[in-house]
Amino acid sequence: MPSRLTISEVFRLLGTVNFAANFPSAQVAITCASEADLLNVWLFGLTARQWRDANPVLNGNMRDHATIEQLLVLANLESLNAEFIHMILAQSDRLAKLNAIAIRQMGTLSANASGLLETKSSDDGSEFS
Repeated sequence: MPSRLTISEVFRLLGTVNFAANFPSAQVAITCASEADLLNVWLFGLTARQWRDANPVLNGNMRDHATIEQLLVLANLESLNAEFIHMILAQSDRLAKLNAIAIRQMGTLSANASGLLETKSSDDGSEFS
């Protein structure tokens, strides 16, 4: 039986594919690693190494412990960032655009998730835990 990917593995794969689709293979590993750390700092406030150092008892990485909303926004940011790099936008311009997009997306996703919980709760009296 084939193994199933976790949601964080799916999003990690999407991020790699996004970069691979936009850069020659020799550039992918270097570009992907440094840009991933920039996005990690922006979205989570820490680089992957800083998160591992701060959470030595947790298995996996920061993305394994992220919310579905954070993972979705991160996948979107990775795709957009690859496009912005391809367009030769300066890093400061890219980060400003990505910041505005992420704030809007997180707000929308959080509001939608909250609305879904309220709707589910009022529909049948049950609540998500």
